[in-house]
Amino acid sequence: MEVTSCGDLNTFNMDHGYNEALIRGYKSGFLTESEYHHIAQCENIEGRCGY
Repeated sequence: MEVTSCGDLNTFNMDHGYNEALIRGYKSGFLTESEYHHIAQCENIEGRCGY
């Protein structure tokens, strides 16, 4: 069995697709549309984006 790196785009969905889908599904439950828009504009997690 071949070991793949975490960042391998060929296996990302197989390894992390379920978790990503859960987070995307939950985003509408705890963030407003405006908050999500501001966060989506950030280039990284540490970015404040004037918000």
